[in-house]
Amino acid sequence: MISREVVMYKLKAFATSLAVFTVFAVALGLLVRFVMYPDYLFWLDGGIQGLKLVWTVDFFLGPLLAFIIFHPRKVRQKLLTDMLIVGLIQFSAMTWGAYMVWSQRPVAIAYSEGQFMTLTPEVISLQGATLADLRSKSAELPSYFYQRHPASPEEEMSMIGLAFTQGIPAGQQIALFVPVSSIDSEAFSLSNRVERYVEDEMRDEWRAWALGRESATPADYRFALFVGRYGNAVLVFDAKAKFAGYLRLTGEKLPVLPLPTPRRWDAR
Repeated sequence: MISREVVMYKLKAFATSLAVFTVFAVALGLLVRFVMYPDYLFWLDGGIQGLKLVWTVDFFLGPLLAFIIFHPRKVRQKLLTDMLIVGLIQFSAMTWGAYMVWSQRPVAIAYSEGQFMTLTPEVISLQGATLADLRSKSAELPSYFYQRHPASPEEEMSMIGLAFTQGIPAGQQIALFVPVSSIDSEAFSLSNRVERYVEDEMRDEWRAWALGRESATPADYRFALFVGRYGNAVLVFDAKAKFAGYLRLTGEKLPVLPLPTPRRWDAR
């Protein structure tokens, strides 16, 4: 049977490692929530999912490992070695976790074939491009883009070649990206139909979202569908084509949109 002295010693080691883990977990959580995966991207495109994985791994490789291997009857040299090993393992796990979440962050949100989807740095690099190329189109990342049509036969061949050699569809090729800067953008070509869907199926969600906002009238906004890695949503943009909010969709598949018709409702 483990003595009280041993248990208290192990708990002390556990608490020390837990304090280090907590500082890291909070710092990484804030960075992911507000910088790497802002707003709905945190919930729908891998932010919270990545954090849960990193936190779980780091917790087991830090505090729990310290609790298991530390023992007061070990000689000082052995204890110092154990501390070094646990610290190295915990630091390595933290570094690996932070890098994995960072490397999979969305750096662009592109509209193609009726929906917005995110792009990661890996997709950018596979095109022989860099984030600097993306920033030349829009200084703010992640930013919203739509896919224009190729301007020449050469550009079209380049688009097809990239799709076949790297498996990157046209909607993710940054050479064809145009920033969404107006409500007349092609990114809102289905806005009326998405608005109809909100009217028919998400009236309560809309009213809750619009409560207290400057305008609760759908006609003052533009709507678009978003497909994330872990969930889908209806994105809402204001009259200046700036992101205003989102309504989360249930289920794994996008809804079938109704045909466009004149508006039948006013949320005011």
